[in-house]
Amino acid sequence: MIAFALSSPKPEEPIVDILIDPPINMPDALARVVYRDLGGGRVALASIEDMITLKIKSGRVQDLADVEHLEQLVKSMEE
Repeated sequence: MIAFALSSPKPEEPIVDILIDPPINMPDALARVVYRDLGGGRVALASIEDMITLKIKSGRVQDLADVEHLEQLVKSMEE
């Protein structure tokens, strides 16, 4: 997987990751998209489960740390 992070010179604006050849089934992932209002517009976000899969597959230290937090979030949402 190749990922490009697009960021604004304004630190308060979000970073957007663009994935090339993601290691997940895209039609299935698109069916699980979550929509949120952000900055006056509606954006499509990967589901938490798909984010966990993508971060595990990347294997980067920060992504693996993020997985722990995302798994805690999922657990808290199930309670």
